[in-house]
Amino acid sequence: MTRIAIRSLCEGENPYAVCHPAEGLGLKIEGGALAGKVDVQGAIAKSLPFLAFKGMLSFRVDFECARCLKPFLREFRVPLRCSYEQVNEVRPGWEVALDVRYIPSSAQDLDILPEVREAIAFALPLVPLCRMDCPGLCPRCGGDLSSGACGCKPMEQDTPWEALRKL
Repeated sequence: MTRIAIRSLCEGENPYAVCHPAEGLGLKIEGGALAGKVDVQGAIAKSLPFLAFKGMLSFRVDFECARCLKPFLREFRVPLRCSYEQVNEVRPGWEVALDVRYIPSSAQDLDILPEVREAIAFALPLVPLCRMDCPGLCPRCGGDLSSGACGCKPMEQDTPWEALRKL
């Protein structure tokens, strides 16, 4: 559970650790899926009206390589920092400003789940590759080039400058 009871926190640093089931986060990952649990560990500093979380997220993602289409698992450790300020009135547009999230002073709980989701989303690669030098598949026969050459003839390059080379 990522909800933290504000009143149960002592002034100063409060250790915080939770394992959240991956399927409970509601994240859709293009070309992959969260595997297992998301581990959140850190500390919440309380000095009213300010609250700050500083810690690490650990999670794993099952991906499919964008080049060779093989499945692979990647582990992530991502720093997470969140700052909050309790205010008497939260006005529209105040939700996030200068990396501070404003919460009503009457709030009983603090939910860091949106920040956890955001940190995971920013940590993911745009194009998941099993390795940086993955050669992918042969465009002619579909053979896996990481296991060796497939024997196909090299493709002729069709460029707009080809007509000029014939002159």
